[in-house]
Amino acid sequence: MADRETAQDADDLPALLAQHPFFQALTYDAIDALTHKLRRVTFAPATVFMREGEPGDCGYLLVAGSVEILKALGTADERSFGLRKPGEIIGEMSLIDSDERRSASVRAQDAVTALVITRQDLDDLLAHSPQLSHHLLRLLSHRLRNSENATIRDLQAKNTELRQAYFELQSAQEKLVEQEVLARELAHAQRIQLQMLPVTLPQVAGAEIGAAIQAARAVGGDFYDVIRLDDDRLALVIGDVAGKGIPAALYMALASSLVRAEAVQQADPETVVRRVNQHLVARDMESMFVTLLYAEVNLGTRVLQLVRAGHEHPLLWEGEHLLALADAQRSMPLGLVEAPLLDVRTVTLAAASTLLMFTDGVADAIDAHAQPFGKSRLLAHAVGNLHLPAQALGEAIVGAVLAHQGAMPQFDDVTMLVFRLS
Repeated sequence: MADRETAQDADDLPALLAQHPFFQALTYDAIDALTHKLRRVTFAPATVFMREGEPGDCGYLLVAGSVEILKALGTADERSFGLRKPGEIIGEMSLIDSDERRSASVRAQDAVTALVITRQDLDDLLAHSPQLSHHLLRLLSHRLRNSENATIRDLQAKNTELRQAYFELQSAQEKLVEQEVLARELAHAQRIQLQMLPVTLPQVAGAEIGAAIQAARAVGGDFYDVIRLDDDRLALVIGDVAGKGIPAALYMALASSLVRAEAVQQADPETVVRRVNQHLVARDMESMFVTLLYAEVNLGTRVLQLVRAGHEHPLLWEGEHLLALADAQRSMPLGLVEAPLLDVRTVTLAAASTLLMFTDGVADAIDAHAQPFGKSRLLAHAVGNLHLPAQALGEAIVGAVLAHQGAMPQFDDVTMLVFRLS
């Protein structure tokens, strides 16, 4: 709120005002007389003493301090049009047009002292010095030009912002379309990949086969296959490609196709796996590789031949007794070197034997406390569900893995392949 200042030293005020274009037509004595005639007011820092849109009946000559000119004060569109310093006039349009409303708000930056100019004061000045009208018109023209220039700059800035917003919106729409196309393509790729897995598992007299898979993403790198080689022999395959997503899915498609193509050539299991490796190495797929467990079962002799290439060790039960696959050898994944180390072994199965083949996503699945599902839980759930049919056993273990991880993101594919002799 303004308070009238009753006394203030203004010895330097005439000289200050004489520098202003409006007062240059007046003599020093006339300016000095004016400064003693006009009422003085003071405003504390941050005081808003003119508000945009309000009626105005006076102008102000700044004597001390500075003020900020503001548009749209207190709104999201608030903008500053600069500072006015001592010697400058503000609110002059109200002196000319009685219906004029304030075109901007004015806020004191620091302690401000000003002289109040009323319409009567301006009329008296113009009557005493008619030449002031010329200076007043020049002042108003200068202010109007500056205001127009500021408005034009503001409009140009807004146009630039609008163009940028338009380009960003256009880009966002293009990305949205791309994402929708990608989502459709991923869904299609997922259907194709699922079709690469056995739609139905072979029905074999004297044996049961079950499988369950849960991909971490729309497409993944795990795969399994069951290949009927002849009336007595059956190939069981499970693989895990390094990585996730589309690259892993493409490599999975290649690896699983190669395994099936080589398996039906009637070669022994180790030869099948080494030929698959030769094909993968020859393609040099940027350090991608696949772990593989290839099992051939002769249903007539009950002989099981296992070839392990960097994959998880399978679990084998004879009835309810877990067999230790002794002397496990080191092995290497396929696709990296021309002659990888392979773990090759032969086992004669007893009646009621159960072979459990799985990928590392089973044991590595973590819960909200970063605790892995682990081999011990795998064994516990397997033993607790051995009485179930092969398909139900695989599904029960995968279900236990998913329950363990709960709301945590699934970081790897989870795959089970179960074979049981009746």
